[in-house]
Amino acid sequence: MENLGCEAHRHNTVVDILCAGTCPVRVPVLQPLSKASGGVLVLHDDFGEAFGVNLQRAASRASGFHGLLEIRCSDDILITQVVGPGEEAHVDTHETFKNNNALCIQMLSVEETQSFALSMETKGDIKCDYVFFQFAVQYTNVYQADIIRVVTVRLPTVDSVSAYLESVQYEVAAILMAKRTLLRAKSHSDAMDMRGTIDERIKDIALKFGSPGTQVKASSIS
Repeated sequence: MENLGCEAHRHNTVVDILCAGTCPVRVPVLQPLSKASGGVLVLHDDFGEAFGVNLQRAASRASGFHGLLEIRCSDDILITQVVGPGEEAHVDTHETFKNNNALCIQMLSVEETQSFALSMETKGDIKCDYVFFQFAVQYTNVYQADIIRVVTVRLPTVDSVSAYLESVQYEVAAILMAKRTLLRAKSHSDAMDMRGTIDERIKDIALKFGSPGTQVKASSIS
């Protein structure tokens, strides 16, 4: 099935698979077909409203092809993990942006609702006043036109822990911590054990950076 999906992708064809009902579905057999072509496999309990909405979306959505996402960061920033609908691309197979250390991701399809989650870490203390991030995407749209989009972002750095903590969005940080921890789980039992890991990590952060009041609050929540 994966070979068939790759063949469909080479012919600019996306295969979406929507399943509904109580009959058994061989997901491990069908998923490689949709994934390799840049499509999705969606399971529904019945042929209800949700199934109809997803079927309509699959029939009307426009998908681009030959997508390449390139990410560049300042030298002090290291990208440690990428989660999203793509796979690592070899830079030497593309004509643009050869002479740099950009992270290249081959996108199986290009759609408005797609997104990637990036995990980044610092290699050491940042001495500069700013860090830079650049995201470049190039693809062919449904009209066979080549599209290139480039976004460059400059973020200021801070020189104190208190200023850094003030810039943290707590709700976002909590979600990212949970997702990153869960991604390390290899099975359902591992995922359940990760609850304790998250709890201990929050306590460590509270003990290192929080005030005594914060420590009590964190302990009472856990």
